[in-house]
Amino acid sequence: MGEGMKRRRVTYCCAALAATVALCAVAATSRAELPPGTYEKLKKDASEVLTVRILRMETPEGRVGHFRVLFTARVLGVTRSKSGVKRGQRLRIASYHVTEEARKAGFVGPRIPPLLPVGWTGKVYLNQKQDRKVFDLAAYGESFEETNENKSKK
Repeated sequence: MGEGMKRRRVTYCCAALAATVALCAVAATSRAELPPGTYEKLKKDASEVLTVRILRMETPEGRVGHFRVLFTARVLGVTRSKSGVKRGQRLRIASYHVTEEARKAGFVGPRIPPLLPVGWTGKVYLNQKQDRKVFDLAAYGESFEETNENKSKK
């Protein structure tokens, strides 16, 4: 093998190694995401589409990593309800959140739901849990849609 051939081979191997390292770095910092159209389908299939006001948010002390959140909300409007939810009713919504540290450490998953402040008003897409006392998010972090009322407060 000639000297020129060896140089090209070394150059090629170095370029391939650099590309592999760059690809691994990008993959390590990226989040997993659901395929296109998934959130829209989950919203369309949600058993409950409601307009609510958040009355209370319960989280564990410390809030480390991936943690559960429980919202208490008042129903202001009903677009669709397979379970018979009525305007004025109070309900509980099970959610979760992931800290910034956990995201930086490589958390992988669908869009993360926001921590909604007390008084937040908007549309929610939910599914009723089997115990019928608590509702789950139908579309992960896309289950909450702000109203213009919230946007004008920012």
